[in-house]
Amino acid sequence: MIKNIHSSSSNIIELEDLKILFNKENYDSLEIKTKSLIQKYPNVPILYNILGVSQSSRKMFKEAIVNFKKAIKLNPKLLDAYNNLGIALKNCGELLKSFNVFQDALKINPKHHLSNFNLGDLYTKFNEIEKATNCFKKTINSKPDFSLAYSTYLFFINYSDRYDSNFYYNEALGYSKSIKRLDRNSLIPFKYNKSTTKLKVGFVSSDLRNHPIGYFLFETIKYLKDMNLELVAYSNLIKEDEDSLTYELKDFFSQWHQVKSMSDLELINLIRQDKINLLIDLSGHSAKSRLPIFINKPAPLQITWAGYLDTTGLKEIDYIIADPFVVDKNQESLFVEKVWRLPDIWNSFSQPNYNIKVGTLPAIKNKFITFGSFNHLNKMNNSVIKLWSTLLKKIPKSKLFLKYRSLNIDFYKNSIINKFYDCGIHQEQLILEGSSPREDLLKTYNRIDISLDPFPYSGGTTNFESIWMGVPILVLKGKKFISKCGESINHNLGMSDWIAKNDEDFISKAVSICSDYKKLSDLRANLRHKALNSPLFDTKKFAKNFHEALWKMWKIFLNKN
Repeated sequence: MIKNIHSSSSNIIELEDLKILFNKENYDSLEIKTKSLIQKYPNVPILYNILGVSQSSRKMFKEAIVNFKKAIKLNPKLLDAYNNLGIALKNCGELLKSFNVFQDALKINPKHHLSNFNLGDLYTKFNEIEKATNCFKKTINSKPDFSLAYSTYLFFINYSDRYDSNFYYNEALGYSKSIKRLDRNSLIPFKYNKSTTKLKVGFVSSDLRNHPIGYFLFETIKYLKDMNLELVAYSNLIKEDEDSLTYELKDFFSQWHQVKSMSDLELINLIRQDKINLLIDLSGHSAKSRLPIFINKPAPLQITWAGYLDTTGLKEIDYIIADPFVVDKNQESLFVEKVWRLPDIWNSFSQPNYNIKVGTLPAIKNKFITFGSFNHLNKMNNSVIKLWSTLLKKIPKSKLFLKYRSLNIDFYKNSIINKFYDCGIHQEQLILEGSSPREDLLKTYNRIDISLDPFPYSGGTTNFESIWMGVPILVLKGKKFISKCGESINHNLGMSDWIAKNDEDFISKAVSICSDYKKLSDLRANLRHKALNSPLFDTKKFAKNFHEALWKMWKIFLNKN
């Protein structure tokens, strides 16, 4: 993140011209103009900081680093330059150097919100979730209106095994205070049609591409477009990040808006101008979200679905989509939104468009069981590593296959190796691989016998893909929505016997399952067929249920208004 240019430390009148160029994102001109000013004022530190910003904004990080260092040399207390230097170093892969820079900034001012925020971001890269959330909390305390930091804090709490649902809920309630409510006079009036026979439904997302949201949405949207709904997309992607799935998704929407460059006010007024009846958030507190717009009610009825499986903390969002298995009745009070349960499953997955066969059980050839998890490494908290290490010790010769993009980097690979070693597991029992194209990733499931679901942040896309590849998932019973996705999947497959009540039951079930290769092999051979005929992949039925839910919500709204 390259932050705004601050000119308070200098009286150079031309700085206002630089700020205009920066705000227009005209970075080429910004560099040229700044270099000319440096010739005129060679000892002004902020100019070197601005020059570095112009270069970092075009991914010229090595050049930027030189200039941020010059700024700091001229003014050892210029915190913006420290912050920008730390970010540039991180973007060059110099994580430890970046870490030291943010630490240096915090020695100057321990409450510097940007340094705390970016140090927290680094800790997430190191899989140090507790330290990360502590940094984000310090950021919020220093700057309560930093809504991005608040969202990031809430998002990463979900990875930790230290915080329960009540803690999360109470923290989420404070999120709305970080968002600026817009002046009502600046908002255009609602223009939606109350008596419409075709609901206008808007979808707000940064992930309408080859991404879990794209995979979940694709076939459901394909069916929804032929129902009495008009679908409008508000894509927070920049043009360069669109891909083949983006272009396919565009065909299913009557309107497609690129909104990345729009202010919250512009986006809200666009949505109102489009006469949207129901607006669906597909991001929650995940990256690049436009969640803050929802506090100003761009649409009369607002829903959060699929992208974030916990309360947003915004009472202006009316519903969160769930199912009978992911949110118990006694948990409804932990959502500011009303919980709307679809009949079977909270989401249905689009079948991957690859001709990949389910392989035979690897254990038959290997003579040992290979467990696997292709989830984000941040889900590998200490409790997960401890339980899975116990499992590896209990099952003779067994191995654990972890696959995720950060394992391309030795730093992360060694970190995982060391954490398992501390639990008594040697490197020989671990198979660690980095990223692959999606087709190759799916084929890799033919190398594992059983998938393990992490906790408390359970797998979503990885669980559906594992099942499609014939690999069953051993799940530990969760305590909240974000922990219970694997449970819902197994319940919908009629495989509740693959849901463990506690750690001891998890080990006991694993031992029993691994003792019968024939039974496990038969399950593998039939699992894809079983899944394709279940709610997991029945996107047509899911779309029907989803469509009915939207209309019921709308009728409830009309009756109240």
